[in-house]
Amino acid sequence: SHFLILTFPHSHISSFSHFLILTFPHSHISSFSHFLIFTFPHSHISSFSHFLILTFPHSHISSFIIMPFLLSTSYFAPIQYFAKLATADVVILEAYEHYPKQTYRNRCVIYGANGAQTLTVPVVRGDTLKIYTKDVRVDYSMNWQNNHLRAIESAYRCSPFYEYYIDDIEPLLKKKHTFLIDLNSEITSTFVQLIGVTINLQITNEYIKQISPDIIDLRNAIHPKPQTAAPDKMFVAPTYRQVFQPKLGFIKNLSIIDLLFNEGPETFKYLHDQ
Repeated sequence: SHFLILTFPHSHISSFSHFLILTFPHSHISSFSHFLIFTFPHSHISSFSHFLILTFPHSHISSFIIMPFLLSTSYFAPIQYFAKLATADVVILEAYEHYPKQTYRNRCVIYGANGAQTLTVPVVRGDTLKIYTKDVRVDYSMNWQNNHLRAIESAYRCSPFYEYYIDDIEPLLKKKHTFLIDLNSEITSTFVQLIGVTINLQITNEYIKQISPDIIDLRNAIHPKPQTAAPDKMFVAPTYRQVFQPKLGFIKNLSIIDLLFNEGPETFKYLHDQ
């Protein structure tokens, strides 16, 4: 139910000439919970004709470290985003990029009575278009916090776990952070604790331009616009119960709010199975 991706320098694999694909009947792998996939740069495998896929029980790979993800900051991030947090040991949040508009950095999508509903955090327009994400200020000239709280209540008050979690979430929308990145960081940290995810969250101290092979760059991959988002074969988004699903159908990859209020303690398992 999880993927572990390792990469190796060419010098470490120069002695390999073939990869082996192993397949097992379903009954033979029912006890396995992780997959180990070896990937190599194309230039390094031009002479290879097979790939090696190994599977191991969880107990056999407890010492492996999954490659860190490099992500953007996000406001009540989507489920896909939290699936990365749940399956990595380290996640790095980009603070020194030039702030892009119309992304999950200042918005989330919940499931309202009429379908998908976007909640947007207004930000102060800077003097220049090239402002670092870390310097983006939240605009409190409008009463958006109460509007978001009312929208969340309207959407989820009938969900199974609304009463259980709302007291932890409501304070996040009553505190006035100066900077958007601080608001998002507190929200993300709170949800990590509520879900039970163990993760080392780090924030960049400069823009990471040259990406190390040891880091998976997803800064612009998780995006509210499908035509902009990058394909993510590791995120399946299976269905789960939603308040308005009987009326309007299932909507995938909504804000983590939707999953937590509907699945409660099962949220961690759902994320960890991605």
